[in-house]
Amino acid sequence: MEHRSSSSGNGFRPDIEGLRGVAILMVVLGHAGVRGFGGGFTGVDVFFVISGFLITGLLVRELRETSRIGFWAFYARRARRLLPAFAVMMLFAWVALVLVAPGADTKLQKWSGLWAALWTSNVYFSLANFGYFESSARDSLFLHTWSLGVEEQFYLIWPALLALVWRVSKRNPRALFAAVAIVAAVGALMSIVATWLWPVAAYYLMPFRLWELAVGGCCVFLSPAVGARLGRWRGGLLGAVLLAGTCMGLSERLAYPGVWAALPVIGAALMILGTTGILSRCLTSAPLTLVGRVSYSWYLWHWPALALAHRLGRDDSLAVAIAVLGSFAAALLSYLLVERTTRHRTITDARQAVLAGVLGSALLALLPSTWFALGRPRTPEFATTEARVRAMVNIPQIYSMPGCDEWYSSDRLVPCAFDAGEGKPQAVVVGDSLGLHWFPALHRALTGMGWNVVVLTKSSCPMVDEPFFYERIHRTYTECESWRRAAIDYIQKTRPGVVVVGSAGSYPFTQEQWTDGSRRFVEALRAGAAEVVVLAPSPRLPFDGPSCVIRNFDALQGGAGDLCSARLADIEDRPVIDSLEKAVEGVQGATVVNLNDIACPRGVCAAWVAGELAYRDAQHLNASYVLGLAEPIGKRLMPYLQARSAVAQ
Repeated sequence: MEHRSSSSGNGFRPDIEGLRGVAILMVVLGHAGVRGFGGGFTGVDVFFVISGFLITGLLVRELRETSRIGFWAFYARRARRLLPAFAVMMLFAWVALVLVAPGADTKLQKWSGLWAALWTSNVYFSLANFGYFESSARDSLFLHTWSLGVEEQFYLIWPALLALVWRVSKRNPRALFAAVAIVAAVGALMSIVATWLWPVAAYYLMPFRLWELAVGGCCVFLSPAVGARLGRWRGGLLGAVLLAGTCMGLSERLAYPGVWAALPVIGAALMILGTTGILSRCLTSAPLTLVGRVSYSWYLWHWPALALAHRLGRDDSLAVAIAVLGSFAAALLSYLLVERTTRHRTITDARQAVLAGVLGSALLALLPSTWFALGRPRTPEFATTEARVRAMVNIPQIYSMPGCDEWYSSDRLVPCAFDAGEGKPQAVVVGDSLGLHWFPALHRALTGMGWNVVVLTKSSCPMVDEPFFYERIHRTYTECESWRRAAIDYIQKTRPGVVVVGSAGSYPFTQEQWTDGSRRFVEALRAGAAEVVVLAPSPRLPFDGPSCVIRNFDALQGGAGDLCSARLADIEDRPVIDSLEKAVEGVQGATVVNLNDIACPRGVCAAWVAGELAYRDAQHLNASYVLGLAEPIGKRLMPYLQARSAVAQ
């Protein structure tokens, strides 16, 4: 993230400093949830284009002047520029996790922090299939480091690529431009395809983001000619319009990056190629260039501040504003005391500087291991408590059966059977993971009444006949639609005595969609089953259940039952339940059954009930807890589970 550049790589460009300011404001205000910044996450794409322009400009200038690239010096400058401020942020994040949020998801924090220290967190999040736009994403203090990983990996390959092309082409600048343009074009096509096939990987991994940096590199060669042809004010104005439209018009519901990433990338490129007039004066204004000057540090600090506020249960406007302003103050201090101090130091031995950077990253990577080895300093028993509570987490047995739930990787329907005996009537349990967290009790109740049980499940797939845009994969969940049709076909062919169906109430449907889509799905099920029982969606806690129990374990053991709990009336999806009840009106043999009062006795939903872990996260009930509810759940369902003929006449 250099700050000195021209079209050829030297000379200060205050307008690019201002463009950095625009990019970081997009990112921070977008993450803060400010209205009008729904597409603020695309500010990272602007950073990629700027970095590609600056780094390519520096390398091309070095090739033209010396016919070689000093790799050790290049990486020494990168380490000096990026590592000190990054190390300070990482140290703060680990201390904050230990002192402020000890009940954090230890596996997520440990591994994401370790990979972040090695500048590879983007690879970790991709391998872990951790969607950037998921609600749980805010639990990781290191999520934002994915883009730093992309840039560092770009730095590893880009100098070698340009040096190779320069040598093979016998010092031909046009060959350099052609190579960079080919990378941009091919990379863009790869990104579009990957967004559809491997959406999480497409978002995080460098090969699918490389084209954005390459577009910035193309600007090094295009700047003089294209700027003159477009007319700098026209090109810059169009770029500004594209960035504004991207920021206000795009949202996390789009399949991103894909084709949509072209908007901020082209917008940033046009503004780099040149701006004049009032737009130039805005970009070079003192406030915006100040923000741009501290943009790297602000990017480092803003996310941990917002994530900690969220983890402490403070998502209100005041807390978010304090987090944003506090992170900006931290960024100013980081810039003055760390960045500015280290950036201008003379590098006497480039190799030693690079090795020091590698060693520093390795030491940072040891921090998570040290934390987990030593446990929480203030409470020596914390590690034991955490291990004890985490060991209580368990899931229904269906998830250990091959093929039962293939999530979004396939639309294949795999019926998983649990036989009570030959000649017994068949019951089918259909649903997503929220519908199936009732399975331990349903299985015991159904088999106890003489039913053979078949499970049809697909995680994150609503049992509503409506298209669903799945944020995790950034596209419409077509596998879910195909799977639902296959489930209906299966039920209409096998004609079971009863179908029990359930799913989460958090899907982003309108009330009309909930009602009409549920009615269509229930009617289709009823065409094959004698009875359809629709389970009301279970309530979601406003916190992670196990983490809260870990933080308050001693108090909960002492009988502080009000901790780690919420009133059922406050968190139940009442509008969705009303829509489901409306949906089954007039559908003979279909009923909505609400089990939430059984799971939340006395109108209180708690993560810890009578010495047992009730929730395995914020929304899924723990399997062993549900199994203990089999008797009252069986009694609740008894009127609908009497053995009968295959299809009601």
